Amino acid sequence: MFNSEVDETRVSLLRINKVCAGISLAVKMVFAIICVFWLFVIGSMLITFFSSGDLSVSGIIPIILHIMRGVVIAVLFIILIGIFSEAAKGESSFTIKQVRRLRQMALALLIYAILELVFSASSVMFQLGNLNSGYLSTSGSAIITVDFAPLVASAVIFAFSFVFQYGVLLQEFSDETL
Repeated sequence: MFNSEVDETRVSLLRINKVCAGISLAVKMVFAIICVFWLFVIGSMLITFFSSGDLSVSGIIPIILHIMRGVVIAVLFIILIGIFSEAAKGESSFTIKQVRRLRQMALALLIYAILELVFSASSVMFQLGNLNSGYLSTSGSAIITVDFAPLVASAVIFAFSFVFQYGVLLQEFSDETL
């Protein structure tokens, strides 16, 4: 009876390792593709900015916002890669390191939501020479969109970090009693 439970646990852990290894590989590939496109877009924006002859502050702000958004997305991908890579190696998910990663991810999503709000509020500035990447209100009133998805995701991930922290405490308590 006890041996079958141990075997089931071992098979389950091997399955988790394989799935997490596949997810880790997929996230790494998507991250690489996104980095290539992000660098291409930033390069195109910089070329357009410097070739337009209008080197004003209002022209560089959208580029800075795009760079900041790209950095936040890169941080999210790096955290995801760390989480799935450790799980693929068979390490426990209930560690303080994973709790910190989840909280960092929640913070990064919150920053992303704030950056998206700034993007929406400053969309009038998104005109670089002949390159238009924003919109203008035809009614004369500003349109500011708020995307609640990153805010909700941030709250959910932050709450999950407490679940993982509780798991760490239970695991430590279990280890002490054995």
